[in-house]
Amino acid sequence: GEGNEITNGYRNPGYANMDFSLLKNNPIGERANFQLRLEVFNLFNRASLGGIGSSLTSSTFGKVTSQYSPRFLQLGARFEF
Repeated sequence: GEGNEITNGYRNPGYANMDFSLLKNNPIGERANFQLRLEVFNLFNRASLGGIGSSLTSSTFGKVTSQYSPRFLQLGARFEF
């Protein structure tokens, strides 16, 4: 063997993500509505790291190889009738 470490004996760093949305409904007459919406993905912009290289023969062993999406904002409008 290559040592006494068990297979998959470690875990990736913790993943944390908080999304947030805010909307405002604006009635137009009796039957129509105009909605404004703001959505924020990964509100606190926390770095959530992806997979760790697990192959002993790879040059990426023990290194973080990816990262999940950073903060992202989206603004939208919707007309309902």
